[in-house]
Amino acid sequence: MISLITLELPPRIYCAGSWVKGELVLDLRQASKDKLEEIQIKLQGTVDTYTKLDGDTAAEHERRTVAEHTTTLWTRTHGATRPLHTVTPDSPTLRLPFRILLPENLPPSFHYDHRVLTASVLYTLTVNGLRPGAFRLNRKIKVPLAVLPKDAPGARAGPAKEWRRAGVAEKKIRKGLWGEPATVRVELSLQDIPGGVRLFTGIPFAITITTTTAPLSRPPADDGKHVFPAPPTQHTQLTLKLVRTVRVRANGQTARATFDAVHIFGGPELVHLADGTVSVSGSGSSTSLASSTATTSRSVSASSLRARAPPVDTSLSKKEWVPVQGHGQGQGMWVQRARFQSALRLNLPPSFASDTLDCEDTLCVKVPFAGLGNDVKLEVPVTISSGLDAPLSREPPPAALALVQEGLESLKLGDPDVSLDLPREYWDSNVRK
Repeated sequence: MISLITLELPPRIYCAGSWVKGELVLDLRQASKDKLEEIQIKLQGTVDTYTKLDGDTAAEHERRTVAEHTTTLWTRTHGATRPLHTVTPDSPTLRLPFRILLPENLPPSFHYDHRVLTASVLYTLTVNGLRPGAFRLNRKIKVPLAVLPKDAPGARAGPAKEWRRAGVAEKKIRKGLWGEPATVRVELSLQDIPGGVRLFTGIPFAITITTTTAPLSRPPADDGKHVFPAPPTQHTQLTLKLVRTVRVRANGQTARATFDAVHIFGGPELVHLADGTVSVSGSGSSTSLASSTATTSRSVSASSLRARAPPVDTSLSKKEWVPVQGHGQGQGMWVQRARFQSALRLNLPPSFASDTLDCEDTLCVKVPFAGLGNDVKLEVPVTISSGLDAPLSREPPPAALALVQEGLESLKLGDPDVSLDLPREYWDSNVRK
């Protein structure tokens, strides 16, 4: 069956200030039979924020429009504004190219749903086939677009050069209730990449854990194997995750939610479901993935989990005996170190702030030790940028979308399985008003 209108849109992640380019293919014979009078195309970007009363009912809703442009591509009376091919009896189709410029300053595509709030930054391209007259419904399709803020400095930045200490946590811990405490120091380092933490770029990081025992006597045959505290020997023994905080404002009301966005080391268990999707047990309302250990609380397509954690370089230093002056002859401390080095590649929406919606990120490290309250935690605020100054190709969506009567068929562009990870609710936006 020949489609009335086919929308051809290259698979892209767009950035603010770039062009959205594509073509409509119009079958003029079908248009005549369908009494189509005009075709319009509209690009719109909106920020919707909701505060909730009981997890379902919205207390307040506020919408801000950040991008809007409508243009007419074809009318029955005047034809196409910019036809690409001449219509012939053998090929009664008309190709209608279009391009729409996105504004320079835009927040990223985003969607998050929580019991106390819902936040969405939605960009859509809508094609309207107008059919004036009684009992005639317009032909319409709404296609979500993936959009990121423009980040010219990040896009031009070169490779990482030197290591930078991002954060340090130090804590005194005891094996029991009494006695002198031991010391644990946890340090997170990032390679100093110009432009900071960027999407789609491997960010080298290292976690160094140094433990120092309380002053003790060193037995002649003691090699320090069983001293407390001992650092972890495998990266799977600690937790590294990206925690995201979302704040919304809606008509004077505010709400805040914090959730685990990406698990890098450690995290909930992935459960493969019968329908081919992957669910995650034991997590909050996280919907974001990374190319390290990818975890989400909602079901996602299994192909989203293709990228696995990059190799982890583990360095365990030999235990070092350090004599301590003033604690008696033969007194000293065992010092032990472990270093875990890898790289993090993020593909979730970056950090941003707007009039009604803010999104902040924190890297959180947790190193467990035996004993009550002995776990050491380190929190490092980070700002994630897009690293883009031009559109980025992504995995292609399904075949070109045919324009059908609104409500008769649910059409969507792609799936969550795209380079920029967004939940299904974003891509199913064509069913929302």
